[in-house]
Amino acid sequence: MKRILIIGLIALAVLFLGRNWIVGAAINLGIRGVTGLSSSIRGIDAGLMRTTLEIKELTVYNPPGFPDKVMMRLPELYVDFDPIGFLKGRIHLEKVRLNLEEFVVVRNRQAQLNLDSIQVVKEGHKTGNRKELEKKESPLKVDLLELKVGKVIYKDYSGEAAAPRVQQFRINLNERYTNIQNPEVLVSLILVKALANTTIASLANFDIGMLQGIAGDSLKRATAIATETIDATRKATEKAAGTLRKLFPLENH
Repeated sequence: MKRILIIGLIALAVLFLGRNWIVGAAINLGIRGVTGLSSSIRGIDAGLMRTTLEIKELTVYNPPGFPDKVMMRLPELYVDFDPIGFLKGRIHLEKVRLNLEEFVVVRNRQAQLNLDSIQVVKEGHKTGNRKELEKKESPLKVDLLELKVGKVIYKDYSGEAAAPRVQQFRINLNERYTNIQNPEVLVSLILVKALANTTIASLANFDIGMLQGIAGDSLKRATAIATETIDATRKATEKAAGTLRKLFPLENH
């Protein structure tokens, strides 16, 4: 009995001390499953008694054959999940806050585009049925996504020059989306919002319309967080000013 108790305590200690490593490995595995790309995490906070994950410095890498190692840099990824969903075999994420600081689109010397290595793009080309991917049943569900996109860089190594042609686009997106039903829609939504306000689709001859079709209705449910904040501040200011006018009415002269 004593031996079983000691083994149990050791197992709990390993789980407590190694929980961040275990969760980090699971997240990297999940990212590979959803995107087909490898990734790494510098820091993670996964409390035993909390239903939130705070991930710092998430990096998503290009596949072999591309001169740039990194495709995406995300300084912050915050997830609030439903633990009951996991017990039922579902990944129910009540809130996801994703900060895509830098996204690098690359065409290599062989004229291959790194976007084409992303799983949803490959599936879209293969099936040719956008609605099929949009409505694909999945154990993943995201109630609320808060998405920030900083800058997108396009590098074209396919020319004869030694150095690539480089163009940079400042996106500065800060929007909210609701009711995302599968990972294909989630990834398509992120890619569309990163690329839509650039000329990269035209420069790289990339079919962004395919991703827009997969993202479907989720794109229509976008809400600008910054605009909401400004409106809320304006309304609060107007309310406060109205209260002050009632308390201290100006005399007419």
